[in-house]
Amino acid sequence: MKFKQFIFGAFVYLAVLTVFIVVCNMVADAKAATIQPIVWKYAVASAYDDVGGPLACGGRLTNHMMGVAHKTLPCGTRLTMRYHGRKVHVVVRDRGPYVYGRDFDLMPAVYHRFGFRTANDWGHRRLRYTRGWK
Repeated sequence: MKFKQFIFGAFVYLAVLTVFIVVCNMVADAKAATIQPIVWKYAVASAYDDVGGPLACGGRLTNHMMGVAHKTLPCGTRLTMRYHGRKVHVVVRDRGPYVYGRDFDLMPAVYHRFGFRTANDWGHRRLRYTRGWK
């Protein structure tokens, strides 16, 4: 009788230990699969409004195009940009700017969304950006 109780107790102990190990592995896998935090980078952006001009990634610039120019990011790269509490989703559609110290050229619709009427009003300003649409 005592031997049967011992075997039963050992079986229950092993079952509980197995469940504990499985749950710990599931928690560890869930932590490993969590999304990385969003990293915002600072950049200096100028603006341009050569409406009707050709774009390096194809097409022609319009007043309503939500895009930017960048020297190295691939065409079609999605970015989220922030300036003074306003957030804008853009796509890399052109190459440039070719002025030292500037990272992006904003198309007209982008600086309009940030609250500026003309490229001269925007000038060049520091903003934050991250890859993807966040």
